[in-house]
Amino acid sequence: MDAVLKAFHEWDADGGGTIETEELEAVMHRISPKWRPREISDLMNQIDTNGDGVIDLDEFVSWLTDPMAKQTLHKDGWFGSFDLRAVIKPLCDLFDKDKRGVVTLEDFKECHTILRTSLQLHPCAHKDKTLSIAEDADTAFQSVDKDGDGHIDFEEFCLWQGEVMRKSGIPNSILPDVIDELVSALSLILDIDRMSKRGQQIDGSLQALQDGIAKLANTSRQVYADKKLIELGKNEESDKNAEVPAFKNTWIEPAPDERAMLMLVRQCASDIGVTLVADQRGGRRGSIR
Repeated sequence: MDAVLKAFHEWDADGGGTIETEELEAVMHRISPKWRPREISDLMNQIDTNGDGVIDLDEFVSWLTDPMAKQTLHKDGWFGSFDLRAVIKPLCDLFDKDKRGVVTLEDFKECHTILRTSLQLHPCAHKDKTLSIAEDADTAFQSVDKDGDGHIDFEEFCLWQGEVMRKSGIPNSILPDVIDELVSALSLILDIDRMSKRGQQIDGSLQALQDGIAKLANTSRQVYADKKLIELGKNEESDKNAEVPAFKNTWIEPAPDERAMLMLVRQCASDIGVTLVADQRGGRRGSIR
């Protein structure tokens, strides 16, 4: 979010607290002289949602945290295209475990349940007034399956993810990295679950599952827990004093002790149908069967 605020103040060349058409035009021309007046006007209309002819800070932040936006400010400060479909494709592929090209109810339930459980088990979950994927899997599936044909295609999946991610307030610039982490953690848990269902003994799986759940809880909360964008002041002093929401991937508030983490692992494992068996050699290592 610091990068977003920095960009706003850079684009607001005269420090007036808003970005005017001339300032937006100057920024776009620095990026590329090929920007035409019509394109700049269209961009201005896209960001200036209240139609007052200028872009205020709330509008700027809302634009850069809208996953459905076609253009955004990247991590390096460069303005360019943004494609939610490309960002979401690996996650959709993970839901579609049999690679049918669509997500069935069975596939959806498995992934949705793990995400929902990890989201609710996060130590900070009690602070989340609303969770974007808090509804049960059957209800969620029916709402995502817009045409009611019994499966979710890629377009429906993207629409669903775009709608729930819009509420999180996460900047588009870091969304690809966060989704990569989400896919990685979810893949680990799914792999452990599927190997256990085949009767495979996995040495050290308790620690692996513990790490996977902690990572998934962080990233799922980052992406799916609703966060109301704060209303930052329009002057320099209020900007300095404003409480900017943090989007760091940390396991804090409070840091769970070892016993709490083991309980967390076992509860999440139980919710997804995994049976954990303690390693006979002792310690924190374990096996799954």
